[in-house]
Amino acid sequence: MTIFNAEPLRLFSRAVTEKLLCLCILLSSLALADPAETLQKTKPVPLTGKEIRQAFANVRDVAQVQDEARTGAVNTWCANGHFISRWRNDKASGVVTGTWRVKDDLRCITIQTGLVSRAGKESCNPIFRSDKKFYTYNSDGSVHGIHELFALSDASCEVGND
Repeated sequence: MTIFNAEPLRLFSRAVTEKLLCLCILLSSLALADPAETLQKTKPVPLTGKEIRQAFANVRDVAQVQDEARTGAVNTWCANGHFISRWRNDKASGVVTGTWRVKDDLRCITIQTGLVSRAGKESCNPIFRSDKKFYTYNSDGSVHGIHELFALSDASCEVGND
């Protein structure tokens, strides 16, 4: 008569469970990392006006907006100086349109539609880069957004193709 010894299987199962638990803890800590803390470690470099023009000409910008919790935006920045931003969070969503330009190594935007309180008022902010991510800052020095840029064809920025 053969007696099955379950002890090796129990030990193997426990080891696998412990490793999975460690992996879950590691992944959750990465997902919850504070963007400001990450910025301090990567030391973003400010862009010059020329670099801002090159980086933001005809691109789709997928952004994590830091001003409002859990707000995401997809922005289209056109070389002709127009932009459109489609944003969404747990409470609301909207579309903002306007123009952009570079002045003194800052990206300046003027909102035309979508945010009545800011319409017609130009605001200029620095842009920094670290690896493949771009960072915009508010006037108080806090991070406004973390951006990933993707090239668009020139046709994507023609009127009606936003």
